[in-house]
Amino acid sequence: MKKNLSLNVRLPAIISVLLLTLFAAIGFSVWASRAARNDTKIINIAGRQRMLSQKYTKEVLDELNDRQVLASAEQVASVATNQIVADRVQYTKNVIGKLKSEWGDFKAGADYHEVEQSIPLPATFLREVSEGLDESAGYRFDLLSKYNINKEKGLRDEFEKEAWRALAADPDAPHVEVLPLGEGLVLRYATADRAVAAGCVSCHNSHPDSPKSDFALGDLMGILVVTAPVTDDPEWAKAILSKNEGSGGSVYDKTLKLFNLSMSALLDGGETFSDLEMTQSIELAGTKDPGIRNQLSDARKKWEKVQLAVAELHSVPVGSAAYLDELRTLRIQNMETLKSVNEAVSMFQMASNARTTFATNVQYVMVALAITAFLAVVWFIRKKITNPLSAISVGIETSANQVASASGQVAQSSQSMADGAGAQASSLEETSASLEEMTSMTKQNAGNANQASSMAAEALNAAEKSRAAMERMSGAIKEIKSSSDQMANIIKTIDEIAFQTNLLALNAAVEAARAGDAGKGFAVVAEEVRNLAQRSAAAAKDTSELIEGARANADNGVAVSQEVGETLEQISDSVNKVTQLIGEVSSASNEQSQGIEQVNNAVSQMDKVTQSNAANSEEAAAASEELSAQAAELRTLVSDLTGIIGGSVAEEEVQREAPRLAPVERVAVSEQRVSGGPTSLLSDQRVITPEKVIPLDEDEPIDF
Repeated sequence: MKKNLSLNVRLPAIISVLLLTLFAAIGFSVWASRAARNDTKIINIAGRQRMLSQKYTKEVLDELNDRQVLASAEQVASVATNQIVADRVQYTKNVIGKLKSEWGDFKAGADYHEVEQSIPLPATFLREVSEGLDESAGYRFDLLSKYNINKEKGLRDEFEKEAWRALAADPDAPHVEVLPLGEGLVLRYATADRAVAAGCVSCHNSHPDSPKSDFALGDLMGILVVTAPVTDDPEWAKAILSKNEGSGGSVYDKTLKLFNLSMSALLDGGETFSDLEMTQSIELAGTKDPGIRNQLSDARKKWEKVQLAVAELHSVPVGSAAYLDELRTLRIQNMETLKSVNEAVSMFQMASNARTTFATNVQYVMVALAITAFLAVVWFIRKKITNPLSAISVGIETSANQVASASGQVAQSSQSMADGAGAQASSLEETSASLEEMTSMTKQNAGNANQASSMAAEALNAAEKSRAAMERMSGAIKEIKSSSDQMANIIKTIDEIAFQTNLLALNAAVEAARAGDAGKGFAVVAEEVRNLAQRSAAAAKDTSELIEGARANADNGVAVSQEVGETLEQISDSVNKVTQLIGEVSSASNEQSQGIEQVNNAVSQMDKVTQSNAANSEEAAAASEELSAQAAELRTLVSDLTGIIGGSVAEEEVQREAPRLAPVERVAVSEQRVSGGPTSLLSDQRVITPEKVIPLDEDEPIDF
């Protein structure tokens, strides 16, 4: 059977719909927010790739610039070294050699200023030339030796000593170092000064102040150290020194690693870093858009060309034609990479904007759905709850008015029934006269009743005797029961004694089995067994006496039973006499029946009034039916209201309740035909038979 949903079900369902709509909107908003944050993170990483490509190129160019500066200083030192060596060769060959061959008194020495007709030695010449150079020359130089004739011009610092050791091991390779000088930076370029002329060898070997006199051609006689300035900028000097002294690779290696990690994460997903120091790790999911993937792959290929150009720049001489070509390639590929990355970032931004637009549209739809759901809920409440409640309220008011009208009709009918009751009172007076005649007959019946009462008294005395005898017999039986209880206790005692006797007997057997002093223990046990035996004998004697008493009580019970039998015979005789008296009472009752006929005539008069009352009762019943119908209607309305609030009951349940709500059936009283006098209650009167009696429920009240 179909049932309506109650408010307890409807309201949670309505609220659930609203909550589901709200949760769906919130869930989608959260998803959209997370997607937007993820897109922002990806776009930031992709946008940073542009900066990283430029940063990498700048760091490479900065390093190349440092290399160019150092290479330029080294080139200056190399050119100056070649020039100094050439000047020394020319001075030795064309000045010293020619003077020596043409001028017999020729002298050469470091103290040529103090000696007449003397010129400086080649080393002295070079020293004085170096001292005469100013800053405009762009370099300075020193000719140093471990075996210097001038003791003050020996090896002075660690570079010079290290250069001597290196050139002694490999005279053909210059020894070059970049060293700080003041706040700036200089490059020191050391080359080998070997004995290439016999005159130089013989001069040094024969010089009295020479610390070494066994030089041979090709020996390392000294080193030429050219010092070229690199920069006077303190910051730049520190940067170049840190790069040269660092062991962690180039400065741009970290930028290169971060760019490659980010590119892999953007393409295939994985770990990268959100900061340039690579301390804050983040995870990217990778892109699945084919267009973006192709664009990122193109940017990666161009980035690989940038790295190839950097590798080539480090493999070719600085300043060479190949170096310049690769430098140009680096700049071109860097711009191409930047363009590709820019295009990828634009595609990322477009995809994010599309998702944002979609999310916004979906949120608009969710808002519209929420508003629609709210309006639908309002409409549902108005149609399914508010309107039915209003209709029920109007119906209840109408039914209440009808019930009030029917109640007025019931009141009028009740007044008519009261008037009929007055008429019935006069008829009852006539009935009273007939009852007087019945009184005399009642007196005769009363005398007979007195005799019956005497006989009943005698029967009562006999019954009392029987009761006393029965009480005595009951007492005897109780005594028998008491004796039996005592016997039970004694028997229990005997059982306990028997149990203890058994235990002691067992102990005696154990003690008897022992030898020696154990016999003493056996004597004690035997004494206990004897005592228990005495107790058993006394208990047996008590039991015998109680049994004799029980027999005597049983005999007494038999005697009492005989007395009860005799008393019952007396009661039987008294009952016979009472039976005779009842016969006489029956004869008197026949005489009373004639008086009852007169009473019947009076009642016939009362019947007419009763019929009138019956008519009024029919009107009252009709009004009652109307009231009952209105009550049923009210119950239906209340049931509908209950169905809205708490759920409607099944139709079968309503039908089960219907018998209590239906109008009470009534037996129609036909108008009595009055012909030839009043109708006797015992003859023509319509009698209400049991089949016409209205069945009442057990819990239905009966009004008299």
